[in-house]
Amino acid sequence: MSQLYIGTGKIGPRLYLCALMDYESRMILEYEFGSTNSEKLKQKTCLKAGLEISPPVSRYVSSFFSSLSAEQMSHYRFRDNEERKDAAFDWIKYYNFERPHSALGYKTPAEVYYSKHPSNSRQENAGKA
Repeated sequence: MSQLYIGTGKIGPRLYLCALMDYESRMILEYEFGSTNSEKLKQKTCLKAGLEISPPVSRYVSSFFSSLSAEQMSHYRFRDNEERKDAAFDWIKYYNFERPHSALGYKTPAEVYYSKHPSNSRQENAGKA
């Protein structure tokens, strides 16, 4: 199994996003929304992914949240947290399947992840909430 990392970030008033990331590919494998930045949110995300313990936080997950904020969340005025969730979901799909990363040789996280894990079925909504 690949090395996994986890992190949380605030994306709106009383709205946090917890993301589980594959180290090698930087692909967001699972995520969950919650009203607090808590261990409970991390546990819920891990359980959803079939993990019993929470992996460590890393600079890669922090970079993901910085990019999410700079490239998506800070450009719009959202009416409510449902709009914020939709925008975050759309951006995660973009991040995983369309956005090339220089650290990955200008490949997308999905290209790298599925080349290393061909037995996993490719889904356009990988990491769905």
